[in-house]
Amino acid sequence: MKFTLKQLRYFLAVAEYGNVTTASEHLFVSQPAISNAINQLEEYFGVQLLIRHHAKGVSLTQAGSDLLTEATQLLRHAEDVQTHIKEHSQSLSGEINLGCFVTLAPLYIPKLINQFNELYPDVSFVLNEGNIEEISQSLLSGKTELAFVYDLGLGDRIKIHELAQLTPKVLLPADHELAKKKSLKFKDLEHETMVLLDLPHSREYFQSLFDGHGFKPQIRHRTGSYELVRSLVGNGYGYSIVNLSPQTNICYDGSSIVAIPLAENARPLSLVVARAANVRLPKRSEVFLEFCKENFHA
Repeated sequence: MKFTLKQLRYFLAVAEYGNVTTASEHLFVSQPAISNAINQLEEYFGVQLLIRHHAKGVSLTQAGSDLLTEATQLLRHAEDVQTHIKEHSQSLSGEINLGCFVTLAPLYIPKLINQFNELYPDVSFVLNEGNIEEISQSLLSGKTELAFVYDLGLGDRIKIHELAQLTPKVLLPADHELAKKKSLKFKDLEHETMVLLDLPHSREYFQSLFDGHGFKPQIRHRTGSYELVRSLVGNGYGYSIVNLSPQTNICYDGSSIVAIPLAENARPLSLVVARAANVRLPKRSEVFLEFCKENFHA
């Protein structure tokens, strides 16, 4: 093997920042050293890894994208080997790259990692929020090792471990005439306007809940922000359908909302911790995965 881990680190930095100059500044390594390392990789593999754009940085070729995925896993495994041998498996340390669906992150991640750090204080977390498509790509590329996400459109290249099933509820302004009911039917919403959480796969899920009930929701506002959904509902712009139950009914702007169960059976969402099916996890990530399966409470 004629390439080195250092060359791969330089290549990953250039791929991440899209620019040799920026990678040089972050690595505290000269630009010629980085360029030379990438040239050596291209010569060794016999392929072009980067497309150089004059004064506009670089982009990856298909071969470069493939190497990015493989190199990320290889360097992570090398770090795990180093940690394993140095500490002889007596303790855990290092970083866990943790992804999370944007609406789930504030409700579950801080408490989980805090509890885990009480047992393993030398493990740190790099957090990556996004929608389902972004989190899936992050897992498959190796940028993220584990992710908290809904089981929506993940595909067979991602392995999941179910943590909970979250049933949908109707979100209403606290002073709405329907807010006093203990449960609601879809027909109760037929003449109301809706605020839709408009994220990939989520939007299709929420709209599918109305199938078979004789009407389509009248969508007044769409937004990818869960808190904006809550505030729009709190200010009387319509109802929304949500699967999360925060500990407070007060929105950012001080308006009040209520969450009311649906009387009819509606498909719940499976909250899962996901990983790429073909990627070997570092020991610390395996331990965190088992910790989540044993200690997670929705």
